[in-house]
Amino acid sequence: MSDDFFAGLDDAVETLRLGTTSERVAALVKLSSELVTALDARQALLTVGEAVRHMCGGERFLAVDHERQVVAARDHEGTDLVTPLELCREIVEQAMSESSVQFAYLPQRSPRWREVASARPYVGMIAVPLLTANGLRGVICVDSKSTFLERLEPALAEVLLLLGRHAAAVIENAEMLEKVNRDPTNELQTLAYFERRLGEELKRSARYQRPFSILLVEMLDAHACMSRYGHTGLDSVLGTLGTVLRAECRQPDVLARVGPARLAVLCPELRVNEGETQRVIPKELAARWRKKCELVAFKIGDVPQKVSLRVGAVTYQQAPVLALKGVMHEADLALEVAKREGEDHYVVR
Repeated sequence: MSDDFFAGLDDAVETLRLGTTSERVAALVKLSSELVTALDARQALLTVGEAVRHMCGGERFLAVDHERQVVAARDHEGTDLVTPLELCREIVEQAMSESSVQFAYLPQRSPRWREVASARPYVGMIAVPLLTANGLRGVICVDSKSTFLERLEPALAEVLLLLGRHAAAVIENAEMLEKVNRDPTNELQTLAYFERRLGEELKRSARYQRPFSILLVEMLDAHACMSRYGHTGLDSVLGTLGTVLRAECRQPDVLARVGPARLAVLCPELRVNEGETQRVIPKELAARWRKKCELVAFKIGDVPQKVSLRVGAVTYQQAPVLALKGVMHEADLALEVAKREGEDHYVVR
């Protein structure tokens, strides 16, 4: 999100605290409309999570869906986190059951402070429910290592609740949009959807200087499969292959069909680890895919089908200077080298 977005949040909160009734209504409408730009459910969650974190002065946020599963977690630098729900389960459950904004404050001088600090250094928490007419869609929980609020002001609670309601509606619409952008023959996301998500990741990478990787996967047996069984047979095999790959992907990753026999995976925060030895994480991911494919019985009808993969990947350690088409071109080149040389090819930028 841009600096203008955060500046708009600050202006809206100030207006809600000090403005007239008409000014407050206008501020709420403007604030809520910022979420309309989120084109998928996860992006909507990330957007409202960033907004709530910024408005409350928190250090990180956690997005939980209606099934109490952690969907996204990120800190103030834009880094994706692995955060267990147990750290804020109590306040999340309270926000869900009461359908209202909840605030928890643990004073550092309390008897429980020393006991809790070792397990949960984050002491200030706010939980915002995401509500629609159809029910609860999830909860955004923001926390901080400091006691970032002495109390939850009514004006802030009001804007957080309304922002949560609008975010929930956007999430519902985005989920329907994702279904529209899914290939009905194999349940894989479309090229258009992948490019839109890649564009969003390029913006995030530029803002926070965060790494990401793109992996292109091509089925080498596709021509023989299509010659014998047609497009329907190839779609069936690719659908099974997509299921296998998706099971090995992380929640933030995006898997899509971008060609007749080609899949693409966008992996935010996936980078090359530097240490005594250099680990190429995309290479390890591709190895897991290949091992998993060996255990899966690919079939067209009752006929077994051989599936061989070739992977080309490009990892950007920081934001690339290339636009979307340039990034995809580099990934295409990596795959072409892999096919020509007979082994997977990995590029690090």
